[in-house]
Amino acid sequence: MPLSEAEIVLLRPPVSISTATWHISNAPPLGMAYLCASLKQNNFQVKVIDALGEELENYGPTKNNKIFYRGLSPEAIIKAIPNTSKLLMVSCMFSIDWNHVREIIIKIKQEFPNLTILVGGEHITAIPKYILESTPEIDYCCLGEGDEFVIEFCKSFFSNQGLESINGLAFRKHGQVIVNPKRNRIKSVNELPWPAWDDFPIENYLDSQIAFGIELGRTMPMLATRGCPYECTFCSNDNMWGTNYYARDPKDIIAEINYYKKKYNITGIEFHDLTIFVGKKWIVDFCTQLIENEINLDWTVTVGTRSEGLDAQSLKLLKDTGCKYICFAPESGSERMLKDSKKRLDLDRILKTIKLSSDIGLLTKVNIIIGFPEEKRLDILKTFLFVWKCAALGVDDTGFTIFYPYPGSKLFYQIYKEGEITLGEDFFNELFNWEILKFRKHYCKHVSSFELTLYKFFGISSFYLLSYLLHPRKIFSLLINFRKGTYTTRLEKFLYGLFVKKDNFVHKIAKQMKSQA
Repeated sequence: MPLSEAEIVLLRPPVSISTATWHISNAPPLGMAYLCASLKQNNFQVKVIDALGEELENYGPTKNNKIFYRGLSPEAIIKAIPNTSKLLMVSCMFSIDWNHVREIIIKIKQEFPNLTILVGGEHITAIPKYILESTPEIDYCCLGEGDEFVIEFCKSFFSNQGLESINGLAFRKHGQVIVNPKRNRIKSVNELPWPAWDDFPIENYLDSQIAFGIELGRTMPMLATRGCPYECTFCSNDNMWGTNYYARDPKDIIAEINYYKKKYNITGIEFHDLTIFVGKKWIVDFCTQLIENEINLDWTVTVGTRSEGLDAQSLKLLKDTGCKYICFAPESGSERMLKDSKKRLDLDRILKTIKLSSDIGLLTKVNIIIGFPEEKRLDILKTFLFVWKCAALGVDDTGFTIFYPYPGSKLFYQIYKEGEITLGEDFFNELFNWEILKFRKHYCKHVSSFELTLYKFFGISSFYLLSYLLHPRKIFSLLINFRKGTYTTRLEKFLYGLFVKKDNFVHKIAKQMKSQA
């Protein structure tokens, strides 16, 4: 059966962006590439529509005039769906994308009323009952890890067997939403097929050097582990993955990297793991394999990691094997807030690790959150002090955000039960960081939303001011990078796109709106 007649379609929808977030690149859809590989391994004919990858430089308005989509238009997506399609699988990982994804699904169902639509991802896993009740165009929800689920679902679906007993499935029955028990986590992660990148417009991503973190050239996303052993109350990991953590055999990772080097001529790797570094032994084994196999690639850890497995020896190994950028996730400088959010973290230890990381020349970032429900001004002050220490130690980047109850997290469910959240378009739009100084509702009981917005701006500004004042070399680095047309931090990426690269999103949207007027 040719792909133009495929019965299964995998859709990665466009991503949603704003004038404040246009500079944050989006990587190839790693999770969906794993699902595609599993389906193909089981002899299912699959057509992939990667709406972002097909049109990386196409932008359009969503229903909200401050939020735009990047990728294929809804009309182009509908046109790409074969008439023979029987099952459409749609991924929605992030709740900020949901409003536009939902509109696309509605339009697809209008065009293909007999098409069965299955949705999955972290956003879907967080609120399946709401998804099915609010969007009748959706037939089924996949909850949690999808590799084994999609195989069981497709085998039952195409053989007209019952679907209702499948664990990890949410569906309607007699007008009521039924949510089945969760599936057991996949333990044999080394036996999973590698992502099926040949079915995606991967060259578009590689040629555009699109990535979450710093510029590494032709950068491929990868997973070395699955899950996270921690249960922070502000994170949706526990609901999506549970607390089981499984690391791949370093030899399997090396084999995958070597394959990408030969097939795609990659120059860099981005690890998108939730928590890649837990134990030192695995780190040493992995780095040893990189050295013995002469990988010689730059690589980064773009998602916040822990510091427990990192010391002077392991950090030096990271540096020696090509690691350029590492992101830590302390989140708060207040011991009280760390305890309240179940963030099991020793601040003194992570500061020592951060210093070691910076001293050996790794580009280092710290993620910070303020405005937790029980946070007070003194806690925020302690976080500022921690951030300033990080700047003094040479940290290069920070992600400074205000807490918002993200669907799937324990705090979200708690606040939702208290009646403080009304699910709908407005709530999902409010998750979006529209503008740097956007005053919106927050959920801190002791500090106003107005104050939090100012504190966020002050936190970001003071961090970079101290960082550049105390480390003047960073100013020269920024100027040199501007001259080369590259960047090594997200701040540089933002400034370069805003003031130097004239074909960025802001300029394109301004030109589009002017032409429409």
